[in-house]
Amino acid sequence: MIKIKENHGWIGKLRLIKKDIRTNKIITNRIIFNRLMNSALDEVIKTLYGTGETDLLLKHVAIGDDDTANLDTMTTLVNEVYRIPIISKIKTGTGIVTSTAILLDTEPTDLSGIVTIKEVGFFCGSESINWTDGSGKDTGLMISRIVLDPVESKTATEQINFVREDEFTRG
Repeated sequence: MIKIKENHGWIGKLRLIKKDIRTNKIITNRIIFNRLMNSALDEVIKTLYGTGETDLLLKHVAIGDDDTANLDTMTTLVNEVYRIPIISKIKTGTGIVTSTAILLDTEPTDLSGIVTIKEVGFFCGSESINWTDGSGKDTGLMISRIVLDPVESKTATEQINFVREDEFTRG
């Protein structure tokens, strides 16, 4: 008997695409499913139990250099070192939205574009602000966190595209 595991609910996955900007060659192209945080799930159901509007506008991708295991109660990365804005959000199907952010070859600026990424977080809400020399660190509602294994090392001639797909499916 074949047992098929079905995915229901809110499925978040990240396509991480790293490319060399000199040659335009793709170096990394992988899909990683993320861990949704308790705060994200609680925010989604707010309108259902009448506490008001939600603040789930996806605004930033944050990167960090700590590989501590995920806990559902996390609200920030363990050690955020930089964040970038989401530059596009597109409905790509029924119950599906795709969001994109790009870490340029020159970013993180204070590290001259060189960084080892061990954790990735997605931040929403009006309180999520741009990096701005670190003033945006740990701001906003973290909806998900990914611990990268293997880690992703970036040089000053590479950029990383973070393409997130959120899918809401019937149970």
